[in-house]
Amino acid sequence: MGPIILAGLGPGDRRAVPVGVLEALKRGPQVILRTSVHPVVPWLKQQGIRFSACDRFYKEAATFEEVYRRVARTVVAAVRRGPVVYAVPGHPLVAETPSRYILEEARQKDIEVEILPAPSFVDAVFAALRLDPVAGVQLIDGLNIAAQQPATRAGNIVMQVHDRLTAAAVKIRLMEFFPDEHPVTVIRAAGVPGEERIERVRLFEVDRLPWIDHLTSFYVPPATGEPKEYPLGSLAAVMAALRGEGGGPWDRQQTPDTPKPDLGEETYEVLEAIESGNMHSL
Repeated sequence: MGPIILAGLGPGDRRAVPVGVLEALKRGPQVILRTSVHPVVPWLKQQGIRFSACDRFYKEAATFEEVYRRVARTVVAAVRRGPVVYAVPGHPLVAETPSRYILEEARQKDIEVEILPAPSFVDAVFAALRLDPVAGVQLIDGLNIAAQQPATRAGNIVMQVHDRLTAAAVKIRLMEFFPDEHPVTVIRAAGVPGEERIERVRLFEVDRLPWIDHLTSFYVPPATGEPKEYPLGSLAAVMAALRGEGGGPWDRQQTPDTPKPDLGEETYEVLEAIESGNMHSL
């Protein structure tokens, strides 16, 4: 069966569509697009490329996870009819959850997969903002912002800021780590001639821009002073690992009653540290 060709369409400028990808699209007996809502798609039609798209899943599914699973199942099922070219915005392996699911299922079913890369939206953001990633850049999924911890000592690119509601959720999360007036660069349609838009705002203003859409990303530069606070997310993750399946035997035996015998002594030590002004001991 197969193969499945995972192809990238680039960030949105038709000049960024690789020649190899264009040739695969033209000769592919089955071409499936994750979405037809992409700046290069009208041009693909002009080239005579015929395709089907998975846009309806976004309207029918209750969650993005369901969308991604349905897209992956559709692509893998199509292999029974012959080779498939599955094309996505940007790079096929950068911020493309359906591609990961396709690779997993193809591995299980022994289906050959070929990767045809293209510039991702990240490359376009680097070029538009004149950024050198060697200084440190972290990618954050705006649709899963609660599960990710922004880096305060490096830059952050927040992708998939689909609308102002998502922007508001991203803002609230970032405010846990950065001052409310921290500068943020909002960029839409990076690398797309005539559509690219860049605006620098303060963090508390990012969800007020009326033109935010599915092509929008944020760039959050490193903090210039001390971190706003020391989040406990990392500590909670360590505790969860120690007390989870495969964790330490002693850690998994602990209950809310375990520290009771020592609480009195520990409380006196805390009071002593406060009274002596020894913040290190505290």
